[in-house]
Amino acid sequence: MRLALALAPAVILVAQASVARAQGDPDAIPFKKGVGELSQHGNAQRFRANGVIVMDGCHVATNFHAAFGLSKSPHGKIELVPDEEIAVGHQVDFAFDLDEMSGRFRQLVKAEVVAFRAYDDESIEGLLGDRALLKIVGCPAGGFAPVPTFDMTLSETALPTGKLMTISTRRTLEGKNEFVVEKGCKAAGESPVTGLVFMDCQARDGASGSLVLEQTGNSWRYAAMMTMKTKATDGTRMAIGLHSTLVAEMFPQGKFSGTERRRP
Repeated sequence: MRLALALAPAVILVAQASVARAQGDPDAIPFKKGVGELSQHGNAQRFRANGVIVMDGCHVATNFHAAFGLSKSPHGKIELVPDEEIAVGHQVDFAFDLDEMSGRFRQLVKAEVVAFRAYDDESIEGLLGDRALLKIVGCPAGGFAPVPTFDMTLSETALPTGKLMTISTRRTLEGKNEFVVEKGCKAAGESPVTGLVFMDCQARDGASGSLVLEQTGNSWRYAAMMTMKTKATDGTRMAIGLHSTLVAEMFPQGKFSGTERRRP
């Protein structure tokens, strides 16, 4: 697979006609409640991205650039919070449990970073570190939402082979929020970097950190975290996601649960 990378961390992907829009698909309903919008406190008008409730219903998986992103340039470059704020304990706003009738989130909570990886947006390999795990402050026993299933037996080389479904939220021009659900896209059969999943899935600005599910029989499991766009040499637009194992690695019982600063 030959790629011409567009290394802007914000996800701005061009839709392909072969993928069906599936806003009201019943398969998406169980997962919608845990997909929401992340922003720096009081800063939602400047930069927004997505997060997904995982694990025990009290943690949120997202991209590094979503957890620490402050604003975005016209060229798609993400400005991060000051270096001293890139640390465990940094808090962001997380809005979720979207009421699709009103376009408003029912829940707005604080979530604090508990783990993150080294992130470098200047190389494709650096995208492997574009991940962070947050914990909802004051989370009740039992958590807030049903969580997607992770297959902890998979390796990073096991690329998704089933039908994919993406779930994200976005802000409309009228100032309301809505879900964007796409179903039927597929992962590429190869990846130039182990741990990254290349897909023909649709997405758009602000979908960083959103949910990519894979159908396995009659159920769906967490397949990848939406991260950014790229383009093959033939001009085909593709999405890049972080493999589910890289997300699960940040869980406390996983291989990685500490802190690691981004590269300069």
